[in-house]
Amino acid sequence: MKSRRVIQIAEPSGREIAAADYAAVFDMLSRLSGFETEKKVAQAIFDLFQRTCAPALQGYLPGREDRPVTWLTSPAAAPLPEGLVEKLAGLREHYAWTESGAGFVVRLQRDRETLGILLVEGFARPQHKAHYLNLTLSVLPVLTLAISNARNFEQLERSQEMLRESVESLRTLIEKSPDPHLVIDDHHFIDCNQAALEILRMTSREQLLGAHLADLSPSLQPDGQFSRQSAEALIALALAQGSHRFEWMQCRADGEAFPVDVLATAIHYHGRPLLHVVWRDITERKQAEAKLRQAKKEVEQLNEHLEHQATHDPLTGVFNRRAILEALSREISLERRQHHGLAVGIGDIDYFKSVNDTHGHPVGDEMLCGFVRLLKSNLRPYDFLGRFGGEEFVVITPGIKESDVPLLYDRLRAAVANNPIPTQAGELSITLSLGVASVRGNETMEELLAAADSALYRAKQGGRNRVEVWGGAAG
Repeated sequence: MKSRRVIQIAEPSGREIAAADYAAVFDMLSRLSGFETEKKVAQAIFDLFQRTCAPALQGYLPGREDRPVTWLTSPAAAPLPEGLVEKLAGLREHYAWTESGAGFVVRLQRDRETLGILLVEGFARPQHKAHYLNLTLSVLPVLTLAISNARNFEQLERSQEMLRESVESLRTLIEKSPDPHLVIDDHHFIDCNQAALEILRMTSREQLLGAHLADLSPSLQPDGQFSRQSAEALIALALAQGSHRFEWMQCRADGEAFPVDVLATAIHYHGRPLLHVVWRDITERKQAEAKLRQAKKEVEQLNEHLEHQATHDPLTGVFNRRAILEALSREISLERRQHHGLAVGIGDIDYFKSVNDTHGHPVGDEMLCGFVRLLKSNLRPYDFLGRFGGEEFVVITPGIKESDVPLLYDRLRAAVANNPIPTQAGELSITLSLGVASVRGNETMEELLAAADSALYRAKQGGRNRVEVWGGAAG
């Protein structure tokens, strides 16, 4: 950039540049910074030149890239000098004389940006035009600053107006929103929309404003936390993170509690941290979730019931044939890995047919249920009992030494023999014959059951009410 050139001329004399002219210049310059628009600054510059050099034509062309511009002239709508466009296109200095030589153009520039072009043409005292140019160049920084300040002020005004419009639009949007919107300052409500009043069943904002968040909540939240402490912790978290979403139990003005989904977003107003809160009533969702949980629970209970029916004898409640065989298969596999001992017994109630024939099947059913209770009360918690069919039952005893097998199974036999079973026909006594087989090697389930069945046959043949152990002595 070339430096400004100041034309050196002899100091004029006379009234052309009298002290009053200087006073007018400095008076006007002192007031330039007070004008709020670029157009007013340009008019003030026109007035300044009119008072000092009375030109026939003045013009100002704003240097704007954000919107189209036109010349401001004094007098208004006055024609511009010929060749002006070409002169400006070739302007490389801060100033240039017009084609007629009767005026000049000056560029107002800030850093490398051209703020505008100033035109002065047709002086009343043309012999002093060099002095007027020199005077203009000397005050050019002040003129440039005035234009820049006015442009900044206009931009600020436009920004503020846009902000006001945006705020008003946002307020209108929030006010018409069907979702409750609220503003919280220091844990207290300071603003809300109509939807918030409606969901809280309040008639005026005064009922809400100033209230603590916990004042409109039950004392405890569903998680068991106190509402006041929990609310303050959640607000602190939202302010720290910028936003936070959570569920909250709220209360209406009449005390009715209802659940809301809360989105809390941190905002700053005049440097003060606030929370913008949006509620959404999730009562229907919670009701649907509760129904879904209940339905799921009922399905699980039904599945458990069906599973129980599929694996248990409907009369006695012990394992049915399929389930007791599956249990035996699992225990045999486990025994082959751990070798803790395993025995299986097949028991048959002696002369049970005579009970049904004498007292009827209902009494027979009572006898079967009483019989099962006696066995279960004498079995260990990890033993298995299943009904094989009719009056025949299977007992599985894992984790038992082979030497203890006769004792355990004889205890079962004695419990049945020594304890009459109460029925609608009175107390009736029965006896039990048992055949037992222990795992000794790699016997299959079928081989083990066959061995126990063979032992049971020997017990029946030996007089009943006894225990026979496969490969062992009679009990």
